[in-house]
Amino acid sequence: MKSYLKLFDFELRRVMPLFLGGLGLFALMQFAVVFIYTQTTLNEYNAHLASGRTASEFLMENGPISISLFLFSPLYVGPLIFLFGALFCYALLIWYKEWYGSHPFIHRLLMLPNSRMHVYFAKLSAIAFMAIVVYAFQLCLYPLQDLFLSLRLPNEILETGNLNATLDFVFIHVFNTENYFMDLFIMFGCGLFALTTIFTMVLIERSFRLIGIAFALSYGGVVLCAATVPLGMLSGQIYDSERFFVGIALVTLLIAINLLLSRRLIAKYVTV
Repeated sequence: MKSYLKLFDFELRRVMPLFLGGLGLFALMQFAVVFIYTQTTLNEYNAHLASGRTASEFLMENGPISISLFLFSPLYVGPLIFLFGALFCYALLIWYKEWYGSHPFIHRLLMLPNSRMHVYFAKLSAIAFMAIVVYAFQLCLYPLQDLFLSLRLPNEILETGNLNATLDFVFIHVFNTENYFMDLFIMFGCGLFALTTIFTMVLIERSFRLIGIAFALSYGGVVLCAATVPLGMLSGQIYDSERFFVGIALVTLLIAINLLLSRRLIAKYVTV
């Protein structure tokens, strides 16, 4: 356990400056979108009043203003998608940099006296931790952006209680459910499934090198089909709640297969 924690700390420290820089840039870009939207709305409202019309007429034409109006605009959600995409790209880089970096480190990692799976779980935990931090950071930004909106715009055109409505809007429109705990469970499960599949594909390629590329791509395709095709075939055949639990069981089984295969590969086949 001590070895795993040291490796986990090592994986975080080596990427933390870049990760924190990405979070800062992400927040800056989202606040820029909020500022532009707020300023545009304020200019339109002032022009509306200057023409002799009232705030009630502005509300009738545009509706109450809240952050949910631009929550899924490409400019606003783009930085978040890019950040999560960068984390999944790092899921590849976190392995390959051990072989192809300026100072290859893989021989030291594989020669540690503890189980090689400590290396695997340290890398997996580091990426999962950063993904959770990104998600939590986005949730923390919502109240700040909502506060900025309320300070810049007149109260008479703002939607009251819009922060709770915004959070409801996020969960309901993304996952089509009102159970927040279940939403988090779905996100974490899907992310863990994707990460373990990527890790397994990398280890297959590292185990068999050139021919391993074909094996890895084939494995990824088979796993993806195994996760989606059965659920598609069951659509309309069973209740949605039953289909949901079938999906949980299927993804859990595939994660277990990924872990067992990765353990076999990293212990017997992966070399420096």
